[in-house]
Amino acid sequence: MGSVDVPQLVNTADLLNQKSEPKALSEFLNSAVYSGLESPIRALAQVVDQHAKTDLDNKVKSGFKALGVEAPEPAKFNTSNWYAQQAGGAAGMMLPFFALRSGIQATLGNQLAEKTLLSTGSSLTKLAANEALLSGATGLAFGALLSPSKESNVGTSAFYTDRLKSGLADMTSFAAMGFMSPYIGKGLSAVAAPLDSVAMNSASRGVLDATLKGPILAGAISGVPNGFVGAQINAWKDGRKYATADEVKESIVGMSFVGGALGTANWLANKAASGKGNETKQEAPQTREQQAIASKAETTPVLREQPVTQTQRANARLIPDSSSPKTADGKVNSVPEPVQKAGENAKFGSDKITAKEHLPGFEIVLGASGVEAPAHVGFLRALEESRVPIDKIMGASGGALVATFYANGYKAADLNKILLSNEFRYPSATTMAKCFHLADPWNLFPHRIDFRPWLQEVVNKYDLKPQPSLRIVAADATTKAPVIFEGTNYDLVTALTASTAAVTIGMKPPLYNGRTLVDGVYYHPIPADLAKAPALVSKIGFANKLPTQPLSPWDFMMHMREMMLSSYLNSRFPDPKGHIIAETGMRDVSTSSFGIGTEALKKLIEHGYESTSARLKQPDAIEAMKNRSADTKPQK
Repeated sequence: MGSVDVPQLVNTADLLNQKSEPKALSEFLNSAVYSGLESPIRALAQVVDQHAKTDLDNKVKSGFKALGVEAPEPAKFNTSNWYAQQAGGAAGMMLPFFALRSGIQATLGNQLAEKTLLSTGSSLTKLAANEALLSGATGLAFGALLSPSKESNVGTSAFYTDRLKSGLADMTSFAAMGFMSPYIGKGLSAVAAPLDSVAMNSASRGVLDATLKGPILAGAISGVPNGFVGAQINAWKDGRKYATADEVKESIVGMSFVGGALGTANWLANKAASGKGNETKQEAPQTREQQAIASKAETTPVLREQPVTQTQRANARLIPDSSSPKTADGKVNSVPEPVQKAGENAKFGSDKITAKEHLPGFEIVLGASGVEAPAHVGFLRALEESRVPIDKIMGASGGALVATFYANGYKAADLNKILLSNEFRYPSATTMAKCFHLADPWNLFPHRIDFRPWLQEVVNKYDLKPQPSLRIVAADATTKAPVIFEGTNYDLVTALTASTAAVTIGMKPPLYNGRTLVDGVYYHPIPADLAKAPALVSKIGFANKLPTQPLSPWDFMMHMREMMLSSYLNSRFPDPKGHIIAETGMRDVSTSSFGIGTEALKKLIEHGYESTSARLKQPDAIEAMKNRSADTKPQK
């Protein structure tokens, strides 16, 4: 047979060395997993080692090594393996980077990221500045918190200096890239405009137009000037005056990969946020009253840092009770509107409410809980054993689901079996496919999971319905003001989906009457100030201790994230005054560590029971019990 020429798609030397070098696909996958999981987890582990003098970093590294994942051995520049490493690293870092970005965006405000990447409808300078601020802040946090230090620096004073340098370097790089992207995007759009008059077939024109106006090219080009900056910053970090020509070339190409990935992810996230999805297309036209309310909300937003008054709480009420006026088509009018025209002392539907006149039993408040929802079961069991009279039950996030079960007649013993059952904890493959939108992935992005299909299955299976005694708390995505579902005329699945939509960990929020609703935790983890009288509260709280049970790498990262934020969150959300609060959560369990085992969940139930039983024996709880009738039965 004659010889056959091999197309020169990569370097000949690279082809000859394939036996000694890993294949490009293997390099891509290894780099993606290392960049997306091992690297940020090791960075957090090093923080623990620095303060607790432990050896957690080496344990994490050994664990990933056992799974076949290691820090990529740098391949030779311009080989197929080098490109695979760059692409894998850029793809992998999107997970931790955008998790940080979501948290920072929620803190700094949605106005920093609401506009699309190529938008020309507003000031381009303002758009660029907003993107630079958000990207720079994310880069600072990413470099300082989620980028591992040299192992030799851990345990020394150089550790903090190294993290600060890394944070400042990433802040500069990502801020520069964020600032350049809108200008480059607009420039590419300007280049594409004259091409409309060029003679070419429609398919070619469409490809060229999508390429020039798309986010990948704009992001990649923004990485070019940033490559010069990044190479020089890295040289300064290493104590050198200038970067070499080869370092600059590698940095330019590498940052182009990162820029393309960031640009694409940004564009998709902003497209979803701009309301171009299926749900937005189905919105009904707003009435004059709705437009007036929306206009007022836009001009006077309620910031999370500001206290929410009683009038604002009343105005935030979304779902009226069965006595509410109906529209022409016979449906209950669920437009947000004031419950009554009274002053700051107004409460939901009445003037000043006294416990003896209107509330013979307590209102129960089950706080945001995530995986720690079983602790609420222990809380309810203690109330049942103490024969505590219950008038209403309110819940936020995971507490809303438990409250829904309880209002529908399921007692603590029933909930104990349901929440620990494999059927409840592990949904079917069909349900999970719906939750991850496998048939329509674009409808899910930028979120990672949609709880609605699973919640619909739970509601159907256990025959759950809205009840007069039930109040479900969600929050407005923009203002973080509370949104309360109560009465019997609302869609229960929508209410539960809204109340559990923790967008910072990837849950998809529902769009309802033109408003995006999110987890009630964003208003307050224990919304007891919305209760009509002093309430009994189950508080989960935030993890501030290392986990005592084995965790998956993802669960461990989420636990460490909550630990690092616990002090800030506690100061941000102080306990409401005037209520009887039982701390039912465990401080060594994170609300986001969904992979914990059954034994840990059983401990949560017992801890919630013991904490509540002890709290009910304290003087203020005993005194409050005297003002309630022991004969009152829970309402359904």
